[in-house]
Amino acid sequence: MPCLSWVSIVRRTLTVIALAGPSIASAVPLTFTKLADTSTNALRPDMQYASFGDPSISGGQEAFNARSTGGDPFRPTTLDGIYAYGGGSLRRVVDQADQPSSNPFSRFSSFGKPSISGSDIAFTANFRDGGASYRDGVFVQNSAGLHVVTDTNADTTRRGMAFTSFGDPSISGGQLAFKAHSSDGDPFRPASLDGIYAYSGGSLRRVVGQLDQPSSNPFSLFSRFGKPSISSGNIAFTANFRDGGSPYHDGVFVQNGAGLRMVADTNADTTRRGMAFTSFGDPSISGDEVAFNAHSSDGDPFRPITLDGIYLYDGVALDRVVDEMDQPTSDPFSRFFSFGDPSISGSSVAFLADYRSGSASLRKGLFLRLNGVLDEIISAGDQLDGLTVASLGFGQDGIDGNALAFVAAFTDGSSGVFRVDVGSGSVPEPSTPVMVLTGLCLLRWLGRRGLQLRASYIIRKRRGGCRPAHPNC
Repeated sequence: MPCLSWVSIVRRTLTVIALAGPSIASAVPLTFTKLADTSTNALRPDMQYASFGDPSISGGQEAFNARSTGGDPFRPTTLDGIYAYGGGSLRRVVDQADQPSSNPFSRFSSFGKPSISGSDIAFTANFRDGGASYRDGVFVQNSAGLHVVTDTNADTTRRGMAFTSFGDPSISGGQLAFKAHSSDGDPFRPASLDGIYAYSGGSLRRVVGQLDQPSSNPFSLFSRFGKPSISSGNIAFTANFRDGGSPYHDGVFVQNGAGLRMVADTNADTTRRGMAFTSFGDPSISGDEVAFNAHSSDGDPFRPITLDGIYLYDGVALDRVVDEMDQPTSDPFSRFFSFGDPSISGSSVAFLADYRSGSASLRKGLFLRLNGVLDEIISAGDQLDGLTVASLGFGQDGIDGNALAFVAAFTDGSSGVFRVDVGSGSVPEPSTPVMVLTGLCLLRWLGRRGLQLRASYIIRKRRGGCRPAHPNC
């Protein structure tokens, strides 16, 4: 039996409307919760949020960076900070008005995007300690308080080398991974190195650096690294490298207790015949499974065919989650155009994508592949919290189990951070075509009612995305 596409929208706060027919009554709900928006107090007197960074989610808690403004209307105060949401309440982790140390003259200047795991929140920040100059550091905030993992005054694991800058960290179960640059400080001919580092149990170690070899070939070299992702001690990252006398090219790597392993590189074929990878986005890892965005080409020197897609490596084999040749909706003329970096939890993969349905204009949507089925969660043009979505933000740590955290910007200029919980179960097929028509007509009637969404509500949206390789097609 062919795959069917369903749309079920319930636009009343805390109200479940029971629709006749098994396909609607048993539809899997999407429950949205607003964590904060630009009308929310930023936990400082007279300060309100002005903008948000992509959130991270773990175990029912979310963390995000945000900018707030307020105070004097002629000379308003601006504060950057890190915030967390859990148990139905919002709290400030740290902001520019807090002190990074016990020194009363210490100050924070700016913050990177946080990563959360349980009660541990990791982030980068620019700060100064008393009269010292501003510098960058990697911080962790947990039940024991705030502490610095390392900063640009600290030596690396290479003798004579000191850190000069850091990328946003990834945290999992008390283990931290981050990218960093380092230099020997020579004022005339400085030596600089790029590398991936891990922190656990109070000690720092180098995962891999430019002086390490990507293979057993003694002439193999790393050139640069992307942002890492960590899960259960497994660290995934992209790197530019060469293997012996070959030219430099890009690859996706995993480092764990068994050593360093390459998942894919730009010499490898994709899951489409005749197509080879040409570049990669930053990966996301969960256990042994790695998801990443990649570009590919057939290599034709005159009229090359190129594809953008999301791929999943399960520890053994590579699988295509979705690419531009797949359809985002049941409309046969719908198509994907580009994809953002994905986030993975278990085998569930979520990502942003630009797509078009039929003759409609291009728009951005948040998609989730859950239990092998691809669903659109929310897109630009949809109604959320009584407003029209203009754009979406979603990060590398944006999914945990069946929950996703994202940023939505609205057409009125406001924005907010939201969580969506995806219900479990499946949508059974109706026994007769009459049920199909009845359900769709009733849904269209509900859509025309234009009932407002509020901070927390239930919405169900499942659209096509059926692929020929899917067993239900």
